Amino acid sequence: MKLRNYLSYLAIASVTLGLTSCEKDETPLENSTVESSEISTKTKGFDNLFKQSSNLKIETNTVQDLNFVIPAFDAVEPSACSTTAFNDVTSSAYNELVGSILQIWDGQNYTPVIDLIYADYFTINNYAAQLGINVDYFGKDGEYTKYVNNEKRSLEKFWQTPDMFRVHGQHTETLDNLAVIEFMYTNYSDLGLIADDPILDENDEIIQEGATIEELLNIAEKFNTESNQIPENVVYASDAFATFGGTIVLGDGIIELLSRTGLEDKIVISSILSHEWAHQLQFTNFGAWEYPVAAFSNTPESTRITELEADFLTGFYLTHKRGGTYNWKRVKEALTNFYFIGDCGFDSNGHHGTPAQRLKSAKAGYDYAQSIQEKGFLPDATEVHAEFLQNFENIL
Repeated sequence: MKLRNYLSYLAIASVTLGLTSCEKDETPLENSTVESSEISTKTKGFDNLFKQSSNLKIETNTVQDLNFVIPAFDAVEPSACSTTAFNDVTSSAYNELVGSILQIWDGQNYTPVIDLIYADYFTINNYAAQLGINVDYFGKDGEYTKYVNNEKRSLEKFWQTPDMFRVHGQHTETLDNLAVIEFMYTNYSDLGLIADDPILDENDEIIQEGATIEELLNIAEKFNTESNQIPENVVYASDAFATFGGTIVLGDGIIELLSRTGLEDKIVISSILSHEWAHQLQFTNFGAWEYPVAAFSNTPESTRITELEADFLTGFYLTHKRGGTYNWKRVKEALTNFYFIGDCGFDSNGHHGTPAQRLKSAKAGYDYAQSIQEKGFLPDATEVHAEFLQNFENIL
C-alpha cells in the first residue's frame, strides 16, 4: 500500500535526533531487527518479520535520529562502535513485543498481521504525531508536560527563536483508537490494500489476497484487546525527530527506554529536545549556513556533519549557564547512552558518525560554552555554527 501524496506537513526531518532535508524524498521508515535466534519458528518464514518495511509511505523530508536497528558492531574495532545499555533495553522491549505477537497469532493471515502490527503500527503512530493527532501532552499520563513546556521556553529564549517551533508528544494509546488507524489507511493509502499485488507461490498461483481496511481493523482490535504489549509496548512511541516544517516529535517510549538505562528522565528530555532544536536551527538557516559539504544532500558525509553539529549545539546548550545548566559529567552520561545511533556504516547515507565522534563533538560544544561564559555574552546560533566548523576536523 502506498501512501498518497502526503502533504506538506511532514518532514521527519533532517537530522538524526532529527532533521529534515529540503528535498522531498519518499522512503519507507526503517524497522528494528532482533537476533533471529531469539524468535520462535512458529511458522515458516516468520523470521521475515524482522525484514518488513511498512508499506505506508509519506513525504518525509526528514532525518530520523533514532532508528531502532540493532547494529552490527564488528564492522570496525569495538572501541569505535561498542554497544550501550540502551541497546540492551531496546532489544528487550522488542523481544517482549515479538513474544506477544507469537502468543496471540494463530499463524493465519501472515502478511496482513505482520504488515499491520509490526510495520504499519510504527508508521501510523509516527505520522499521527507529525499530523498533530493526540500530541498535546508528554508522558503516558501527562507527567512530563510541564517540564517539556518549560524546556521549550528555555530553548526559545536561549536560541532567540520565540514561537518558531512546535513540540508534539507521541503516545502508544493513539494506536488504541481504531478511528486513527482507519483514518490513516483511508487517507494515506491506495484503496486500503496491504499490497499492490497478490502473494503468489512458485507456480504463480495466488495464495493470499490483500486485506481490506475492515479486515485490518478487525486484526487491530484482536491484537489490541488480547495483548498486554500491543499497542502498549514502548517501542511504538519511541520516535524523536524534527521536521522541516518546524515540528519536533518526542515519544513517551524513547524517554522510558532511556530511563530504563538508569538515566534521570529530565536530562533525557532536555538532551533530546536540545538536539532536535539544533536541527531546527539548521533547517531555519538552510542556505545561509555554509558547510564543507552540501548539507542535507543524503550522503554519508552530509548526514555526518549535520548530525555532529547538532551534537555540538546540544553540548553547548546543555552546559551553558544560561541554557540547560547541567555539568559535563551528567551530560556525558546521558549522551553516551543515546549515542548508540552512532554507527560504523561509513558508506551509508544515514551515517551519523561513530558514538565516539558524537560524544567528542558534544564535548567540544561544552568546552566552547566554558570558554566564553565568563565574558558575559551569549553568541547567536550563527556564531556557534562558525565555532563548530572551526572544530570539525578535530572531531573526526
